[in-house]
Amino acid sequence: MKNRVVRSSLLLRGRAAPVVTGGLLGLALGLHASASPAEPLSPRRPPLPIVQLTHGRVADFRVSGFATSADRGRIEVRGAGPCRFHADIYDLAKPSSLQHSEFRKIVDPGTLPVVFDDIPPLPRGSYRAYLMVYDEVLCAIKGPDPKAGGWYVDFKVAQATGPAAAPAASSGPTTPPQAPGGATPGAPKPATGKLAGLSVPGGSFAEDDAQKLLATGQGGCGFDLSISDKSYGGTYEKTWPVLPRKLDGGATLYNGTHFGTLAEGSYHAVATGTGGCTGTGAIDFKVTAKTSTKKVLGIPTVGFDREPKSGGVFSASKDGNIWFKVTLPKAVKDEPYAGCCDVEFDYQNEFGGWEPLPNSPFQDSSYGLAVTQPAGVVNKSVSGFTNGTVWRVKVRAYKFKTEFEWSDWLQFRVDPK
Repeated sequence: MKNRVVRSSLLLRGRAAPVVTGGLLGLALGLHASASPAEPLSPRRPPLPIVQLTHGRVADFRVSGFATSADRGRIEVRGAGPCRFHADIYDLAKPSSLQHSEFRKIVDPGTLPVVFDDIPPLPRGSYRAYLMVYDEVLCAIKGPDPKAGGWYVDFKVAQATGPAAAPAASSGPTTPPQAPGGATPGAPKPATGKLAGLSVPGGSFAEDDAQKLLATGQGGCGFDLSISDKSYGGTYEKTWPVLPRKLDGGATLYNGTHFGTLAEGSYHAVATGTGGCTGTGAIDFKVTAKTSTKKVLGIPTVGFDREPKSGGVFSASKDGNIWFKVTLPKAVKDEPYAGCCDVEFDYQNEFGGWEPLPNSPFQDSSYGLAVTQPAGVVNKSVSGFTNGTVWRVKVRAYKFKTEFEWSDWLQFRVDPK
């Protein structure tokens, strides 16, 4: 089967907010930040007792086919559902360089395997394929390295010879991303900054808050983020690779995107620069008890009500607007007083990493018709997407002291000129 190929990083109590109908600047400013993750990943706390959950597990993770730079590859995940995860491939010579990603494969209860086949060829080199699940309560994963925040497999690609020596060109999101301002580099800008510190905005967060860490420093920097509670008598210890972020103004790291959701307890976190970035940062912090009293299961969908008119890129001159279409599952629609939606927009920076818009995730009630109608359709001006040309978005419902699940990421390209 063919799979959508994207370039991205690794793999979450609602209050009323003003209606937003303008461009991205309006989206990013003056809105309340959502404070409830959508899907706890905690390996140490049971799910809320008010819902019945089916447990899954990942039993094996395999990579094959990448013998030479002319060969297309295959990723296979075996086990039992339900599991939500993404598989990323990194160049080991440039640890912050993401080569390929498969986003959030959703597996209904039943038997895996899930296969990602026909993955475009990779240049000669050494690579690491990394698998991360999104909910360790619903899906258990334990690879050969118990300290890794997932399961990884290392492999090598040899140089092909003969007529097929050059990798076949691929279409879609595997083309090089455009940097902010419209220039198309041959490769992401080297991330050779310096990491200086790691902190927790507000000093602490609840288990069901939007869990955030803040990395600071100079320039662009990719790093490994390790979190452990062993110094406080626990057994939790995991490490996640974080694609390059801009550190000068502070880079916010989110649970479910950059690290797994943490259970109530005390933790020590360390960030260590990789791939040309130097420096470290560390912080000790607490995660307090949950504040929500209910969790509603059901994954929303976000897509396009109208496709781009030309070349798979939304153009300010040809399209004018991007029409987003949000559909909510029945369980969410049936929840009294639920609203829609919490929204997170990320753009790809010049280093190849993802930068969330300020105050993400934020509430945008212009999607509210998704609660009462088959779908909610909202248009956003292409000219408002000025931070970059490669974007992604995800949504979820909101309600006070109620937890909802996020949609999968929807990735798209824009030409704001």
